[in-house]
Amino acid sequence: MPLSHEAKQALSHAADEAEELKHSSIDSGHLVLGVFAMKGKAAEALDHQGVSHAAYREALAGSADPVKPVPPVTGPVSSSQTHPDEAPGRETAAPSLREPVSKLSRIVEQTFVLVAVSTENFGYQRLKRKPWTRKEALGHLIDCAAIHHGWFVRASTEPNVSASGYPEDSWVAAQRYTEISWRNLLELWASLNRLLVHVLANVPEEKLGMSYRIGVEEPKTLGELITGYVEHVENVVGQMLAHG
Repeated sequence: MPLSHEAKQALSHAADEAEELKHSSIDSGHLVLGVFAMKGKAAEALDHQGVSHAAYREALAGSADPVKPVPPVTGPVSSSQTHPDEAPGRETAAPSLREPVSKLSRIVEQTFVLVAVSTENFGYQRLKRKPWTRKEALGHLIDCAAIHHGWFVRASTEPNVSASGYPEDSWVAAQRYTEISWRNLLELWASLNRLLVHVLANVPEEKLGMSYRIGVEEPKTLGELITGYVEHVENVVGQMLAHG
């Protein structure tokens, strides 16, 4: 198939990038850098989505195997992108928790890969359905992870649990998450949820029916609380990853 002049230039730039990074083969990650080098509309589109040449090159340079570029995400992370058996914690989790534990692990790891090389500008862009920037949305998810960690751990020592309520939206502004770097927020959120995956993978099946009362809501079981948390994470992450 004949290649256009622009395509040949992009391939040439990709080869140069692979050589400079001392990689033995030219991969799709190098092609992304080649597109950046062209400084055309494709590069502008990547920059608009918060992916910078410098950050992407740094991520590629630090990988033993070239980083594969990920497709744009316009909604919740699909559970089909990773085989369920590959999710950490699945094999050790109680049978009823294998699906939510796998799903949470996939959401965290796939989201981290998708946005780890994003610029600060990416974090300042606003959601469509919430009055938050992506940084603030991630801050809210950090609040949720922290409070749910305490609730999940209490399941191992108490017959039932009562809590005052879910994290308030007002907490986001009070903690001034926009002043924290995108990378630091992302790493904290990912670390908290990796801890939750570990905790949930060790919750016994017989504990999942215990009663939880959160605020003025009707009591729910621990299993329902866990499922609700994972669904909330998926919903907010989907809004964060949607095109602005």
